[in-house]
Amino acid sequence: MGSLYFYAGTSGTYNIAVSPMIDESIPVNTLQTTFMWRASNATSRLEVGVMTNPANASTFVPVDTIVASATSTWEGFEVAFNQYTGEGHYIAFRVAYNSSATGYGYLDSVVIDLIPSCPRPLHVTASNITTSSVDLSWDQNGNPNSWVIEYGPNGFAPGTGTEVTATTNPYTVTGLDHSTVYDFYVTADCGGGDVSQTSFVYSAATACAAIDQLPYTENFDAYGTGSTAYPLCWNKYTTYTASTSLPYINSTHYAGVGSLYFYCTSGTYNVAITPEFDATIPINTLQATFIRQAQPAHGRRRRLSSTDIPATATTSPSITETRPPAVTPTLTTCSST
Repeated sequence: MGSLYFYAGTSGTYNIAVSPMIDESIPVNTLQTTFMWRASNATSRLEVGVMTNPANASTFVPVDTIVASATSTWEGFEVAFNQYTGEGHYIAFRVAYNSSATGYGYLDSVVIDLIPSCPRPLHVTASNITTSSVDLSWDQNGNPNSWVIEYGPNGFAPGTGTEVTATTNPYTVTGLDHSTVYDFYVTADCGGGDVSQTSFVYSAATACAAIDQLPYTENFDAYGTGSTAYPLCWNKYTTYTASTSLPYINSTHYAGVGSLYFYCTSGTYNVAITPEFDATIPINTLQATFIRQAQPAHGRRRRLSSTDIPATATTSPSITETRPPAVTPTLTTCSST
C-alpha cells in the first residue's frame, strides 16, 4: 500500500528513519537488513547505519551506502552489520542532500533478521545474451556447494517456474525462447539442508529474432508504463516532434496493465511496428485483431491493446477495427479536422 519517502532538497539537509530499539540481548553485529529501494535521481544515496540515540542525529554511524543501478526502479538490497563495533541498538536509514543535487527516493519492505549461515546470492546479472540462452552471474559470500536457479516468463510466481541446478558461477541457462523477458531467482545450497534465502528477482530479455510461431500475442503488460516503456523487439517512428517517445505504453488499458498510446497533431503521425515475421510465414496468410480506443471522438489520441495474430487465418489479410462513430479509418495519422 505504501513506502517510506525521503527528500533532502537543500544544501545541508537530510532525513533519517530510525527503527524501534533492538533489545540488548540481540547483538547488532549478528543482524542484517534487507529492503527495497527506489532512487528518484542518479545522485541519490541511501546510507544504512546504526544509532545510539534516535533523538540525536550525530550518533548515526554509517555501515553501508546504497547506490542504485537505475532510477525510478525498485531494487533489492541487503546490508549486514557484522563489522559494527559500537553500542547502538537502532537501525537507521539516512538520505542527505548530495553535493549540489537533491537526494530523494523510496524505501519499502524492510526486514531486520539474524545473519544466516548460508548467505543469499546478491546482484544477479546477465551477459552473453543470445536468442536462446543467457549467462547468469551473482555475488556470493560463503562457499555453497551449488545453486538452484528458477526462471520463467516475466511476472511468474516463484515455485511455478523451471528449475536448474548450477555448480558454477557464472552459469549458462539454455533452452529459452527468443524475444522474451524472463525473471530469474537464485538460491544457494550450502549442504546438509542449509539453503539460503532466494535472491531478489532479476529480469533479462533474450535477443530478438523473427516470429516463427503463431499465434503471436502482445498485451503490452510486461514492460511497465510511461514514456520510456515499449514492447520488446518492436520498432517505432513518429513525426510528432513535441514528443519523440511516441508511441509508448500508457497505464490506460482495456485489460491487464497497459496499452500502446498514440498522439499526433495535424500532419503528423506515429507508427508502431511489430517484430519481423519469419520468411516461412507469408504475410498474406495472416490477420490481426486488437482492441482500440479513440479519444476524443475525432480520434487523434489512440490506444491499442491486446494485439493477436492467429495461426488460423485462411483468407487474404484483413483488419478489423473498433472505433467510435463518425471516425474515418486511418493509419494512426492525424488530420486537421
